[in-house]
Amino acid sequence: MSLGREIVAATIGRPRFREYPGPPTCAILFLPFAALAAFGFLTFRAQLSPGFYWFVAFCAALMLAGALITFAIWLRFGVTISLHELGVVLNGQEMPFAGIESVTVRDKRRFDETATVKALTRTILIEGAGRKVKALYVAKPGEALDHILDHIAERVAAEPRPRAGKGWRVEQGTLHARGTMVPLSTISAAGIFERDVRLWRHRDEAHFLSVPYDSKNARVLLALASNRAVEAIAEPSSSESGIGRLLFARRTTIASVLGNTILVAFGLALAWLCVDRFLPQLQTLGNGAILGLAALWILHAIYRTSARYDFHERAVVRHTLLGIRTLAYADIHAMTWRETVTVFEHVIPMGTTVHASLFPAGDAAPLKIVLHRFRGADGDLEPVRTSIARPHRRPPPRAPRPRPGSAVDVQGPIHPRRHRPPQTPHPLRRAHRHPLRRRLLHVLPRHLAQTPGPPPRRRHQLLPRPGAVRDAGGAAGHRARGSVVVSV
Repeated sequence: MSLGREIVAATIGRPRFREYPGPPTCAILFLPFAALAAFGFLTFRAQLSPGFYWFVAFCAALMLAGALITFAIWLRFGVTISLHELGVVLNGQEMPFAGIESVTVRDKRRFDETATVKALTRTILIEGAGRKVKALYVAKPGEALDHILDHIAERVAAEPRPRAGKGWRVEQGTLHARGTMVPLSTISAAGIFERDVRLWRHRDEAHFLSVPYDSKNARVLLALASNRAVEAIAEPSSSESGIGRLLFARRTTIASVLGNTILVAFGLALAWLCVDRFLPQLQTLGNGAILGLAALWILHAIYRTSARYDFHERAVVRHTLLGIRTLAYADIHAMTWRETVTVFEHVIPMGTTVHASLFPAGDAAPLKIVLHRFRGADGDLEPVRTSIARPHRRPPPRAPRPRPGSAVDVQGPIHPRRHRPPQTPHPLRRAHRHPLRRRLLHVLPRHLAQTPGPPPRRRHQLLPRPGAVRDAGGAAGHRARGSVVVSV
């Protein structure tokens, strides 16, 4: 079967053992268990404690089985994919686009010590013509062959045949989902939020369909909806006025609030014991202060649990027990955004806390956002932050200070101070390049050990950028000022 000219090809081999540590870890653990079991059964020790050495032998056999199983799985890793004009070749198996029925891409994320995704264990499954072709590989998030998979999904979506997935199917230009029929021509936007494919209709603020991104034919559904959203005729919708469509929502998890409540309760109990033990004369005052702090924390926990932040195309809406506040991105004059990652003993991630303040123009109070999540990076918040923020603008240069005894023409133009030419640093100042940087800098003189510190924290100046999720009318359609730019 000829698939035409080859367009692009890519190969990802087996992962290193530091990325897939199963086989070496099990093999290393097998050695001490096997040695201890052999020592016990070859000597009289096993007769004194037979149960212990049989348990050690069982652990050795378990580690050996784990090493063999993980090594067999490791041999299955690796992918070779070649994209042609009329089909795709996956691990040597040819699959024409006209015969592909479904494309499934599942990702198992791997996190580092800061709960940030460091690698993906990806499984590709292509079904068609009674065959199934499967590939398994490990890659970094930016090197996972997404551009090739998206192109395959677009070519499969372009074929005129019915498609089906988890809870939906497309037949003759109509989407059947949740017992309703929606023509594809009425879909005005499509995007990926919270790892789900979401579709919007004309004049709808909320999405009407959400499908997991790693489900069957989810990428094909996204390609179908995106193509129809671009080809659709522009009609008045909620995205052209007001705050636009609701993209996603964020709130502090209840598990995070409960965890912090347990820590606070432990601290208050310790304080109560200290007051009862060492300050009996202030027991009444101390117990009253502890009860007051406990009441304040309960109110704070209820407030944090009830707070919800809805991020729309052109505004953010905060819902709390005290009321609802809406702030458009175009009205934001400045912002501060700080994310703190808490790691216990450099091993156990405790989550990421986001503190953001959005300052509107004028004297209005800033809108503060406080969130806590257990993952390091948030792929939905990043486009929002980058779309409403612009790079720093350098302040105008300051006028040179007059030296004693010199005349300054205050009426003429003031020229900026000239920068001094770069000077050759002292050889000892290059100590920061050495691995033992901190130790070396401690023994250097103070004027030689100075290194540039972090830049001072400043408010980000904002400039809302135009754009939105893939909207009706494409590039020719009108896009409101200050909307969120989301790449599909």
